[in-house]
Amino acid sequence: LEQAQAHYEVAAAARKADTLTRAELMRFDAQVASAELMLERARSGMEINADTLRSLLHDPDSKTYFIGEDLLAPLPPLERRKSSDLLRRAQRERPEFKALGESERALASQRKAVKASTLPRLDAFGNAYYANPHQRVFPQEDKWTASWDAGLQLSYVINDVPSASASARSLEAKQSSVRAQQGSLKDMLRREISQAQRSALEADVALKVAARGLAASEEAYRATLLQFRAERAKGVDLIDANTELLRARLELITAHINQRVSRAKLAYALGKPLG
Repeated sequence: LEQAQAHYEVAAAARKADTLTRAELMRFDAQVASAELMLERARSGMEINADTLRSLLHDPDSKTYFIGEDLLAPLPPLERRKSSDLLRRAQRERPEFKALGESERALASQRKAVKASTLPRLDAFGNAYYANPHQRVFPQEDKWTASWDAGLQLSYVINDVPSASASARSLEAKQSSVRAQQGSLKDMLRREISQAQRSALEADVALKVAARGLAASEEAYRATLLQFRAERAKGVDLIDANTELLRARLELITAHINQRVSRAKLAYALGKPLG
């Protein structure tokens, strides 16, 4: 907006000097109005997004948010890594994999315990006694006496075998289901990680392209502005150069944001904590 207003002032001075037509001056005025509309839309979008964020986080209406990092600050280059290495890391870190692994191990332990109940049971026991009078001493006397016993007990409950076998088969089916979920999750993660890494690498390249485009637009705008002041360029040329410069600046900001978003998606795919 400030740049558009500055252009209008330069154009108004040129109009007074009769080096600019009234139609061209009106185009500069329209450019100022367009910048004002763009600024108002940006403010509205910011308020709408803040309300949405408050709703998602259940924050009070008085809560305000700020960007916690410099979006234009350069990030370290991203190293291309093998998808297999990234997948192994995700399998270690992603909470979904951890939960399925714990479920599979728990079901395996339950199934093992249930199957054990279908087998004969051998119990060892031992006791120590110290009593007065001692019931195992004959004849009984009024004195303290110590004794002990030990033995083995073999038992087999046939009636529990059918129900235990059914429970073991049910647990085995659940265990197979969990393994299938692990396989499906692994396939999904492989695609997610591959796409996230490609997007992050592409975002780095897009940022470099946007930076070069901005440098070219700035130079073109600078040259056009000098020509306009020297009355060697028309107002429409300056407006076009300014429009191209604005587009290049927005593309660079978008490229910075996309770079951070793609890095965050890759970190999430690998199970890294965000924030």
